[in-house]
Amino acid sequence: MAISPNTILYLLKSPIELDNLNQLTFASKQAQEQYFLSLPKIEVDHITYQRKDSVIRFPAHIDSIIEYNYCMYQNSNYTNKWFYAFIEHMEYVSDTCTLITIKTDVYQTWMFDINIKRSFVIREHTNDDTFGHNTVPENVETGDFIQNGDMIPFTYLSESFEHSYFPYEYYICVGSNRDLSDTTFQPLYGSSNGGVYGGVKYYLVEEDYIGFLLKALDSAGFISAIESMFIVPSDFEPDTSHFITPTGATWRVGYPDLELVTTMDNRQINIDMKTSLDGYTPVNKKLLTSQFNYLYVTNFTGADTTYKYEYFTGHLNEFDSCLFGLSASVCPGCSIELIPTQYIETNNRYGAGAYSLPAPKLPLCSWNNDQYTNWLAQTGVNRVVQTATGVLSIAAGAGMVASGAGALVGAGMIAGGIGGIVNQMVQTNEHSYAPNNTCGSLNGSEVNFINSRCFGFYPMSIKAEMARKIDRYFSAVGYRTNEMKIPNVTGRLNWNYVQTEAVAITGAVPQEDLQEIKNMFNNGVTFWHNPNTFLDYSQSNGII
Repeated sequence: MAISPNTILYLLKSPIELDNLNQLTFASKQAQEQYFLSLPKIEVDHITYQRKDSVIRFPAHIDSIIEYNYCMYQNSNYTNKWFYAFIEHMEYVSDTCTLITIKTDVYQTWMFDINIKRSFVIREHTNDDTFGHNTVPENVETGDFIQNGDMIPFTYLSESFEHSYFPYEYYICVGSNRDLSDTTFQPLYGSSNGGVYGGVKYYLVEEDYIGFLLKALDSAGFISAIESMFIVPSDFEPDTSHFITPTGATWRVGYPDLELVTTMDNRQINIDMKTSLDGYTPVNKKLLTSQFNYLYVTNFTGADTTYKYEYFTGHLNEFDSCLFGLSASVCPGCSIELIPTQYIETNNRYGAGAYSLPAPKLPLCSWNNDQYTNWLAQTGVNRVVQTATGVLSIAAGAGMVASGAGALVGAGMIAGGIGGIVNQMVQTNEHSYAPNNTCGSLNGSEVNFINSRCFGFYPMSIKAEMARKIDRYFSAVGYRTNEMKIPNVTGRLNWNYVQTEAVAITGAVPQEDLQEIKNMFNNGVTFWHNPNTFLDYSQSNGII
């Protein structure tokens, strides 16, 4: 039985091109059909069965149809399915006939017949651009890094980094093996400092009083009781009521608060995160992560490190700030370190210690030892006894000579007594010329101390020129993903880019067409969701 020709065919002017680098998506078959039928077209119907990927004998002169690049046809005698195809070639036959070679647009033809499975996605537009969510390294040229804004100084030595050349408030810490809170300077046999037992006890002394203390120790002959002397920040002892004045003394002493020294929680440091790069605010938040934007911190003495903004978890995935704390202990030069808080899930000081940075050492102090005064104090009793003994020897010897009994012995006693007194006078005279002895030492930290330098926080980023280029690149083709997942064909307002490796796609589709769809995904393809903005990268492309 003969079948009447009933194939419908349209030549179309379509924005889609043969290279399959860009494709349109539709919510339904009906929406797809309506769009293509809305394009400029030439319709012919009741023609014979149209073969796939074949040649159309179109009844028109080639010049009248040369601008058409696409077609859709339906062999309605057999199926209601529309086939979509590119026009690969046109050939003139006659004024009333043109040979048109077509190639199936496999994606438009089988879009609703395929199932895209979990595959290895090389890159795509993410549907979650929360800061810190996308950190896979990108293989892009970043150019030089520059300082992204002012350096943020931090010091626990002065109220302001710039306001003075001298520290704002500090104490002299004296390590002594004698009790400095008692004017009799009773001996000590060690004490516990932060749980560590040592042979000295630490005392805080205000700088204005340190001279009185040293003079008193020197006069008492106990200047050697000082084992060390160094500067500590006022944070070690913020409560001056802890200071005591020994009875009859002109100095005051306090004790480092070991609990405060352990935590220093009152010196939390808050550094704002940078949300722009050299003045350029990117659309894609991956540009704000550490490959392009980070925080460099130095202690000005050769130790430095970098911190990644995205690893500060305290901001709860919103831009806020980088938080740091200080941990310290009392020792010569002081041991102080900067510790990031809520960084890489390190919610305790043990874990965060791996990311800490030591503070520059604080200066060690030197002091003078008046050797003469110290010698007089140390030998006072002995010298009195020696003088009395000499006087008695002279008197006894003189008595023996006067009585005539043992004149020779008496003369010897007189000579011995006089010699002892003379020797003592010579020793006193020699010690009186002895210069002051300087104790303690310097540790090369004076420059940082004078300039109140502790830590410098330098925001670093790529230049605005490079940031702008990379931002546009990310807007066009998304982020490096490197993950087994279902590709994001949709999810953005106007377009989604997808590139896969060995993509997994199934469906009741001819194998050669299915392989071509897979090749399209593996080579990289941009899916456009609104025909009116097709290939227009200037459009907004937010997550929907």
